[in-house]
Amino acid sequence: KGPSFARWRYWSMPFEHTYYDIISGPRYYAHQVHERIFIYNTSGHMVKGEDIAGLPIGEDCIALIDNEGEVIEWLHTSDNPNLWCENYPIRAVKPTKVRDEAHLRALSESLKDNEVIRLIDGDRGHIHNGHKGGFILPRRVFELPLLITQGKTKTDGEWAVLRIEAMDGFDPIHVGYANIEKSKIPNHEILREGCSKRVWSELDPPLVGSFHALRCKGGKVEGAYLVSLDTDFGMSDVMQYGDLWTIDGHGQER
Repeated sequence: KGPSFARWRYWSMPFEHTYYDIISGPRYYAHQVHERIFIYNTSGHMVKGEDIAGLPIGEDCIALIDNEGEVIEWLHTSDNPNLWCENYPIRAVKPTKVRDEAHLRALSESLKDNEVIRLIDGDRGHIHNGHKGGFILPRRVFELPLLITQGKTKTDGEWAVLRIEAMDGFDPIHVGYANIEKSKIPNHEILREGCSKRVWSELDPPLVGSFHALRCKGGKVEGAYLVSLDTDFGMSDVMQYGDLWTIDGHGQER
């Protein structure tokens, strides 16, 4: 059975060395033995065998392939029968690394319909910890102009939390919270002052921020991330509450 991938619910990277693989279809395991090729799905069930152009002729090997038959990872070869437990950059044909949080958000924005990102621990084998292969990141909601009305410092002193609101006509309505490291708070006097205490402080006047979010559900924003302050925007530029209901969990309008 192939490793499973849980959903990643944050904008930060899950591993110290995080690699990614953008997928749009199923993955299979191709096992070539005695010049015959057997193909299994990730549940371990055999599917119809066929020729895979990327496999070496006459060599026993196992490879992870995509739905077009292209080799993604080598898991077993005659020269290295335990290749499956090597680090990802050694196994992968074209390893691609996530550089930082901004790169992760950019990758999320660039996803096409039906694509997801696999986030892979570069320091672990293909199978580890009960068939856990890493995480998947579907397309996220991004570029939401929302109102920041309150802020406070968390008890650890290293993080702040922002209260964010959308507009219901001309009235602000609470739609969620955004966590931000104190060191990454934009250099804006009102915002920094509003996040300086461990009790909620009103931002006067409220500020408009551009947010990315993991999802919108029931008119609420989940996992919001402050990208920038839009100091040239006013209340009329803030997203309407009703518009949040038109966005599904993949960041696409229904």
